[in-house]
Amino acid sequence: MKDLRAWPLGWMAMNSPERCWQQGPDRLAIDDGALDLWRFPLAERAVEDVHRQLLSAQELDRADKLLVEQKRTEFILCRATIRRILSRYLASAPEQLAFTTLGHGKPVLAADVHDRPLSFNLSHAGGWGLFAVTSGAAVGVDIELIDAQLNFSGIASRFFTRHEQNELDSYPAVRQRRGFYRLWTRKEALLKMSGSGFYGVGKGPAEQADYLQHLVVGPGYVATVAVAAAIRTRHCYQFAP
Repeated sequence: MKDLRAWPLGWMAMNSPERCWQQGPDRLAIDDGALDLWRFPLAERAVEDVHRQLLSAQELDRADKLLVEQKRTEFILCRATIRRILSRYLASAPEQLAFTTLGHGKPVLAADVHDRPLSFNLSHAGGWGLFAVTSGAAVGVDIELIDAQLNFSGIASRFFTRHEQNELDSYPAVRQRRGFYRLWTRKEALLKMSGSGFYGVGKGPAEQADYLQHLVVGPGYVATVAVAAAIRTRHCYQFAP
């Protein structure tokens, strides 16, 4: 498993989000061995009705059951955005895409409607959404906003394996909080890649990935992507409606 401490301290400064994330094209193709990453802002509150028009009846029903307005709005925005992004690969209108779910609720394209072997995964935190797309290989992604008040040591003692706890303990004290988030996003990305998501978090061994990388999304954020296949090319796109 990749040791996340190996990334140099200056890596984030040299690879600022503004330089890494470029405007995505309107039409895309993706081959095996490629990974496309999309970031998008969670700030389009004024156009919720436009987003709702793209969702299925099942998605709208799920959204309307969310009692907290912010969570409901973010759910609608995220679902509409991934429809818009996937439509660029599938040459279909966003509202025409059909999904089904795996055992723990991970959405996938309905095989009886779409014959493209696309895999994808979504995560969002704070003001950013992060969406990963691959072809023919499972993918998992996780983004977290660093919380200066979080009792990360208590969470680590409950959910980290012994190996993960030892990694966390090896960080200098001034880097332990960010180190916790790197380890946490790695754990979540691996579990989401396997399809278990948070349901799989525990003291057992983590899944393995052929491709596992930390991502620079924005200041104060930590993210990791895991893919169950070797990745030869990676693109980082900014989604703007």
